[in-house]
Amino acid sequence: MSNAAHNERLPWVAGLLSCFTPSLGHVYLGVASRGIMPLLSVMLLTLVGGWLHIYITFWGFSALIAGYLLLTLWMIVDSVRLARSLNYSYQPKAYNRWYVYLMMFVLINGLWASLFSNRGKWLHYEMYRVNAGSMLPTLHSRDSILVDTRIYQKQTPQRGDVIVFRPPDNPDTLFVKRVIAVAGDTVSVNKSGIVYLNRTRVQEPYIFANPLVADDSNPKVKELLIPPESLFVLGDNRNNSKDSRYFGNVDLHDVVGKVTYIWMSDEFSRIGSIVQ
Repeated sequence: MSNAAHNERLPWVAGLLSCFTPSLGHVYLGVASRGIMPLLSVMLLTLVGGWLHIYITFWGFSALIAGYLLLTLWMIVDSVRLARSLNYSYQPKAYNRWYVYLMMFVLINGLWASLFSNRGKWLHYEMYRVNAGSMLPTLHSRDSILVDTRIYQKQTPQRGDVIVFRPPDNPDTLFVKRVIAVAGDTVSVNKSGIVYLNRTRVQEPYIFANPLVADDSNPKVKELLIPPESLFVLGDNRNNSKDSRYFGNVDLHDVVGKVTYIWMSDEFSRIGSIVQ
């Protein structure tokens, strides 16, 4: 086999490398900067988008996903086109080594993985899938929700907010419920699930069944004063929800964030809905 044939840059290899790791196909073709610079630019724009707080909205998060897919597609198409334009006189660069490709694969994918695994901190959003019906009709089982992880750095949760938190009796899990009472409030709940806040009945248009029917299996909460740094939460599906009636108050430090939008749902009409 001739040395020229050995140095040939194969389009399918360039495209496959770009598919696995954006910019790696360009490194294989000896035009590393053509791939790395757009990649770094997109990473920087991703961080800026998080700083601007746009991923907590349906369209902002959609733009994040679309941006990464478009970057990958451009890398694949461009690397394949460049490979086809090269001739057999290509001279490999110092970085055209299998171990360099491997290191770049690990480094680039590691950076993306680190960024998105810490998205709550760096991009100020989280995305979760609801796996129960305790928040019907507001949230359905299998809904994917967007959560604002920065809002409570500037303010405390408000009555009516739908939040994600770690329950005090099982901190390794995440629950989603509605804030009913905040520090300083007095709250009571009867067996029908009807709430009295500061001794006044709360009108709740969001609950699953209206009017609520007494269910002897539901716990009754006598008038309770909510202490500082605490919240009282309930599910909108009042007769099928494990909430503060069972595990007590939620500590503010255990709150992950506020639910903002439904990102995906089995019901098309619910996709992109604001959670209220």
